[in-house]
Amino acid sequence: MKKPRQKGETKKPQGQAPAVLHAFSVAHAARITGLSKSRLTRWDREGFFSPEHADEEDRGNPYSRVYSFVDLVGLRTLAILTDRHRISLAELRKTYPELAKRVKRPSSDTQLSVLNGKVVWDLDDLPRDRHGQIAGRHIELPTVASEIAKKAEELRIRNKNQIGATE
Repeated sequence: MKKPRQKGETKKPQGQAPAVLHAFSVAHAARITGLSKSRLTRWDREGFFSPEHADEEDRGNPYSRVYSFVDLVGLRTLAILTDRHRISLAELRKTYPELAKRVKRPSSDTQLSVLNGKVVWDLDDLPRDRHGQIAGRHIELPTVASEIAKKAEELRIRNKNQIGATE
């Protein structure tokens, strides 16, 4: 016997995972990636990392900067590089143009690693530094897409006192 649906409960198609959110405000991006809103805003203003959906003519509007899911994966990767592995922004600024020649989204389209304080990447299963030199032993960064998906899904969860309220 089937369990009756509760009020407000939606039916999920069998065999399909819940849909992942695809648009995130600066506040949501900060909460999910662990980066501060000020850091996100500064990186955007400096041109280091701008949201995929950005209206340059209406920067004062809080919804003129909308991050995509892929943006959040990239931002979380950058957070790991800068916070956990202490890679400087100067090093990332040198590395990313070289990596951008090879992949569309450097911080989310390839597995990045750290070796001796430098960012290396795996393009042909051999980790390389920004000069294309094959690197020896390295520390692989964790895959973050599933972590971001989980945190994005948590944004949907509301307590009863939050229903009908805006953030």
